[in-house]
Amino acid sequence: PLRAARSTRQTRIEWTLRQLVPEGRIGTPTHASCIDRRSDPARSDDASNVDYAQVLAMGADDLNRLRNILGRDPVRILARCTRAAWSTYRHGSTTEAFVEMTGGLHLHYYGSLTSNRSEHALWLEGDRGVLWTDRSLIWWRKRGWPVFVPLRSRSVPAGERSARPTEEAERWALAILEAAIRSDRTRTTVAVSDMFQTAGADPGVTLR
Repeated sequence: PLRAARSTRQTRIEWTLRQLVPEGRIGTPTHASCIDRRSDPARSDDASNVDYAQVLAMGADDLNRLRNILGRDPVRILARCTRAAWSTYRHGSTTEAFVEMTGGLHLHYYGSLTSNRSEHALWLEGDRGVLWTDRSLIWWRKRGWPVFVPLRSRSVPAGERSARPTEEAERWALAILEAAIRSDRTRTTVAVSDMFQTAGADPGVTLR
């Protein structure tokens, strides 16, 4: 079977976060939480008959974007893919995953294609502060401060804006996708590196 994982160009918000994290705005990242709710019911028989609809359509890409933002590679994934009672998808309209990343960072992810509203929330926490975004604005709170303050998003450089996802990014997206599906099927935690070994590829590429 041949699977394709969505891999999209980065937005202004993603680009800005990719600069803020290595600049030390939150210090050393320790925890991340991403919630991606969408009201996107299946509109054809072909779409409704797809298994693991959410992780194929958005989940793997969301997790790969977080890998880019945090500069950390996923090590192990524990995923559960379910179908809401009202869903028009056959299986996997909802994905929940716990991901261990390099450097001891832990990530919680929840994605749904059949929510009653569309919204996105990303929380990045470190030992010196927190970044939060809804994909339209970015807010930052330094550790010890009582309130969040808004930050300006930065323009994506022309060269980065027009660049297509690299082969490395596409391979990681596929590895994350396969690991999530295998975890759901086996009800176990799955090592992402095993997906590269199965495909005969070398995952020895990192962002830093």
